[in-house]
Amino acid sequence: MGMMIEQLLERLESVTTRLEKVESAVIGGTAPPAPRTVGGGASLGSSLVSPSSGSGASSSASQSVAAYDVLLQGAVADFVNAASDATLKDTHAAKAAAVLKEAFDALKPVLVAIASCKKPANPGDIQSHLQPVASALEAANKLTMGKRTDYDHHVRAVSEFLNALQFVCFVEKGQGLSLPAPHVEESWQSAEFYGNKVLVQNRNSGPSGEPHVAYIKKLKEVSTALRDYVKAHHTTGPAWNPSGGDLKTFKAGGGGAAAAAKSIPAPPPPPPPGFFDEPRAAPAAGGGMSALMGELNQGSGVTTGLKKVTDDMKTKNRTDKSGAVPGGSAKPQQTTAAPAAAAKKMPPKMALEGGRKWVVEHQVNATDLVIDKCDMRQTVYLYKCEGSVLQIKGKVNGICMDQCKKTAIVFQDAVAQCEVVNCTSVQIQVDGSVPTIQVDKTDGVQIYLMGEKSNDVSILTAKSSEMNVLTKPANPDDDMLESPLPEQYESKFDAKSGKWTTVAVAHSG
Repeated sequence: MGMMIEQLLERLESVTTRLEKVESAVIGGTAPPAPRTVGGGASLGSSLVSPSSGSGASSSASQSVAAYDVLLQGAVADFVNAASDATLKDTHAAKAAAVLKEAFDALKPVLVAIASCKKPANPGDIQSHLQPVASALEAANKLTMGKRTDYDHHVRAVSEFLNALQFVCFVEKGQGLSLPAPHVEESWQSAEFYGNKVLVQNRNSGPSGEPHVAYIKKLKEVSTALRDYVKAHHTTGPAWNPSGGDLKTFKAGGGGAAAAAKSIPAPPPPPPPGFFDEPRAAPAAGGGMSALMGELNQGSGVTTGLKKVTDDMKTKNRTDKSGAVPGGSAKPQQTTAAPAAAAKKMPPKMALEGGRKWVVEHQVNATDLVIDKCDMRQTVYLYKCEGSVLQIKGKVNGICMDQCKKTAIVFQDAVAQCEVVNCTSVQIQVDGSVPTIQVDKTDGVQIYLMGEKSNDVSILTAKSSEMNVLTKPANPDDDMLESPLPEQYESKFDAKSGKWTTVAVAHSG
């Protein structure tokens, strides 16, 4: 019985010693010793002290980071898996999904810094931590530029939504950003504009459109998950740690300010003596000013060092009175500008790509282009054509003219829209119907509405000029009715309503 009591006392003393070491480690800011494992692999230290036994602020911080990990492994991973479908593989939509994953991964160290540091006095201190996130947002924006593809709306939806990650820059109301949760919601509303276009184009396309629909739905789930996350952990702004360290010296994974201080390199050695001394002017030879005055006091001897002018050097004795300087034998160098390099001529192309997109490119003076085998799931894309005419027989999903000159297109029906971008002197003839015609950055466009339902179209214009719409008259014997679209607008402020009113300016003459 005595032996058992002595063993129990020894074990209690051992436990008390370990607890004292853990307590001193926590107070002193050093890591506690590695816990011993007892039978079954259980850690004695872990059974006595929980990782969450610190302050409430650190516990909340660890919860916010853990919740973000759940978002990464859940909604973000599901979206990336949806973008890896065979239909979307190696497309701009898949690249946009990879950029979104990169941006969300880059945001995690920022959230760790917020959870570990107190709110900085200067809000700009967080910018250095946000550089990887900014690079990802810039990469997403670059995907929206350049040559148009079938996945432009996918990419634009992702690019607009990624602005939601800027919620960590919120300082206070009236400083440019909304509260985190409303800011995420506003970013999704901008992205949803393009997401709805993808859904409209692919919702009734059967199995071929399902990956596109799933892509947008999973992106919306990411938006919902991010909104719920910031509502729970960053309700009124980034949840800084009041008892944390300094953000300037924080280094992810480095243990805060102490690790940052250790990582600072040693200062360089001092410069050699006299390095910063300004160079002094050398004293004038012969004693300076006193020597100069001595030479002036020489009298007539002061001119002994001058060169004598001979008679042939005098102007009155020269035969050439023009005063022109005789030219040398060297001829002036002639510079000729190198001729500008001729623009590379691309081969014409007209083909169906992937069973969904007709591509008509670099056609010059081709007036007999015809697409007669098409369906409503396919789109038609004209790129850099000049002096050409394309006829589309049948119903297609959408039509786009990009950087074309003096080119005309005649089509029957389009399900979505007909878009004209960066074109000059083009013509469009609608023999059937189309919901929308969009004209952007175009100088000179003639729109002929020849079908019975063609007049139901909506025409959207931006940064364009010389736009005319021609419609069929009521009497077939009459000429077509030509109506110009407005290019100039007038805005007036209404003091009663407190709003601006904009109307098109009509010129009569």
